[in-house]
Amino acid sequence: MDDQVTSIALAICRGIPDAWEPQRVVLGPCECPGNPHGEDVAYLSPQKAAQRLAQLYLAAQALVRGEPVEDPDVRRIALLPDQASNQLSGIVVAAAATVAWDLQDETGAPIPISADTIGQLSGEGAAPFALWIDRVLAPGFAAWVSTLAS
Repeated sequence: MDDQVTSIALAICRGIPDAWEPQRVVLGPCECPGNPHGEDVAYLSPQKAAQRLAQLYLAAQALVRGEPVEDPDVRRIALLPDQASNQLSGIVVAAAATVAWDLQDETGAPIPISADTIGQLSGEGAAPFALWIDRVLAPGFAAWVSTLAS
């Protein structure tokens, strides 16, 4: 499956300039205690996002075929209705893509990057992740999916 994941990820990234370089994404005004920086920023890797998207896609296909799936994210996603399923998928991909951010907790310590922490961001804070996925990953994923019908 690793070769398949790599192949799909490369296809998704084909039209993304500098897909191996993390992209700076502004999350909004700084909400850290003491406002230590003007805006909250995350750095997202298109390549890592594409790999996770490919893993989710392949695992979901296996699940549809009735095969056992070890990926706990896919098992959680499968239990949700469509809209919530899409939202959780986006959060999981965003977490995989996020290689760094400047978010801090009440003590000034860095907040760990995870799907749970991204899911806990306010709607405004999570929106830039969804917009980035739509702008950067969705076109390549749609182009790759269209090749399956051929």
